[in-house]
Amino acid sequence: MLPVISNLSGPQPRRWNIFRGLSLVILSGLLVACAGNPPAPVGDTQKLARWAEHRDRLEPLQRWHVKGRIGLKAGTEAFSASLDWRRDSADDFRFLLYGTLGKTYARIVTNAGEFVLTLPDDRIITDTDAERLLLRGLGWRLPVTAMQDWLKGLPTGVTLTPDQIDEAGHVTGFKTGDWTVTYEDYRAFDDVALPGKIRITHPDIQLRLAIRVWQF
Repeated sequence: MLPVISNLSGPQPRRWNIFRGLSLVILSGLLVACAGNPPAPVGDTQKLARWAEHRDRLEPLQRWHVKGRIGLKAGTEAFSASLDWRRDSADDFRFLLYGTLGKTYARIVTNAGEFVLTLPDDRIITDTDAERLLLRGLGWRLPVTAMQDWLKGLPTGVTLTPDQIDEAGHVTGFKTGDWTVTYEDYRAFDDVALPGKIRITHPDIQLRLAIRVWQF
């Protein structure tokens, strides 16, 4: 009986090697075929349609609260701080810049139709225009009103072209007047894709925002 067992078991490894070799060849062919056929790029019409759908989700978000970091460079001066910005409406918001240990650098709140800026030396400046107030108090020319939409990735008043929209329908950047806005990162907050990193530039100023919290 021993020779019979030996004859039956002898060829088995060779048959297994043949089948295994064929499987590897077929698998390699499939991988090459998949690599040679990448997903078709999203066309311009699809981009615009996805952007319209995304825009419709952004526009109703009128009340929000963001937290993150801000970096600003104007000429030879550079500044960075933590940012806490809460908005109830275009003319009703709280804008807070603070440093380590909660030290306040600047705080803007609304009061009876006026914007009130409080500075570290407890100096208080008021104005009916938030942008003019920042310029007077800090020397910064920032489009605070427009930034309330830019933060959401919403370029209000700008007609976008497909090359300014990614395949998911999110804005990658735009230019309006002397301002250039670039979105470097999007993240999901409450199932809505919102900017995580934004760069805003002007001939007189450069601004970077890194947002870690979006609340509605």
